[in-house]
Amino acid sequence: MSWLHQLLNSLNNDEINSLQSISFRGKEKEVFKIYLAHLNLNTPEKEEICTRLEITNTHYYKIKSVLVNKIYSHFFKEDVLMLVEFLSSRQLYNLLKTEILQLIKEIENSKFLNKEKILLELFKKAIDLPYSCYDEKLVKIVSEKYLNCKRDSNEADKNYIIFHKLFADCNRCAAAKKPEKHFSLNENNLFEFEKELIQQKHHLALYYLYRTFISFYTYYDPNPELQLIYLEKAISLKGEIKKFFSIDIGVFLELLKADALYSNKKFVEAYKIYDAIFSKGVEKEMYSYLYHCEQFALVAIILKYYTKAETFLNKTFIQHIAAREGIFATRGLLAFSKLFLSLGDTKKAIQKINLANEINQKSFYLPFDLQLRVLECFAFYFKRDFDFTKQLLQRNVKFLSSLGSKKSYELYFKFCSVLSSVISCKEKSIALSLANRNEIERLHASLVDIYGNLFLKLKD
Repeated sequence: MSWLHQLLNSLNNDEINSLQSISFRGKEKEVFKIYLAHLNLNTPEKEEICTRLEITNTHYYKIKSVLVNKIYSHFFKEDVLMLVEFLSSRQLYNLLKTEILQLIKEIENSKFLNKEKILLELFKKAIDLPYSCYDEKLVKIVSEKYLNCKRDSNEADKNYIIFHKLFADCNRCAAAKKPEKHFSLNENNLFEFEKELIQQKHHLALYYLYRTFISFYTYYDPNPELQLIYLEKAISLKGEIKKFFSIDIGVFLELLKADALYSNKKFVEAYKIYDAIFSKGVEKEMYSYLYHCEQFALVAIILKYYTKAETFLNKTFIQHIAAREGIFATRGLLAFSKLFLSLGDTKKAIQKINLANEINQKSFYLPFDLQLRVLECFAFYFKRDFDFTKQLLQRNVKFLSSLGSKKSYELYFKFCSVLSSVISCKEKSIALSLANRNEIERLHASLVDIYGNLFLKLKD
């Protein structure tokens, strides 16, 4: 898929419509129209376009580059930080990497006044690139440019770069097939770093080291108690590090604490923290704001505070769903689907699932796709459309098999098997076996933080 095609496909309907006001010249206008006609389709063929418009390959590539830059300028004028944030949030990582390199060149030519701020943001975006797109060379270039640009750069600044990158590495490598091969540090290494940073009083670096500990005890050596211990250590630094953040870092760390309690299935404790924080109001600029909103809604659904969940979802997600804003809209639709399935309203649940499927196809995200497949099966089973549910299950087994690692998706294979058995018992009017009831209990215990009480509803 070409970068122009990726960019256009990442835009919502209102954003696409607003592009009509851009002044395109000659062949630019014709190429733009061709790409608009291919929204949600395969990338148009280069040879076909060049022949049709009587242009060379070089001219064609130049036109596409001009179109991309005009679209950037239309939305972001000269605000490069807004552009970088947009490319990151829409998961346009190839475009983001190219833009980072371009901005570094422009900064070297003294175009910008706020060089230090821009380079720091570029560093953060570079280290947060996902595993498949990560570029170590790019990170090295950006971090060196930042340190060279920063006035009075010292050891604390260098350690910040090292340990923020270490935290990002720890998270990113967890997505690899064998994480321990890519993230080679163990807890003894981390203990040594902690001693040094405490001694040096490099608080921001120490904060990111504590975040690394939390990730380490989440992904590499799971230990809920140690996760919370190191989270409390990070919280203890909030007074020392708040000046480095544009958001209220104390609120953010409390939300992280609620997230940790939630992921460790301590739902009542998590709910109390979420409820207290959101009751006071959380700034929309908060890191991962909509993720935290989704978590709060899900814990409310698990605890059967359905009215609270629906009111909160309407308040936070409706505008993103109306604008069909990719990952943000899909998050809200997933939560709405789980709410309506919990309430027994399969009609509304299916409407939300269908819309979520439509939006997720545009910027495909596998974890969301897996959830939607499971929720769709639940919805049609609860609707008592057993024949269609069986078709969905067969389709999903084929899809899971195509993903390669059966062990990674073991719970989803088990779900398909168990629901097939449940349908069989329904059709034969026989009781569910104890073995199947136990399997449902195990699935509930493993996946309650994702699907709420839907497995228990299935058993009932």
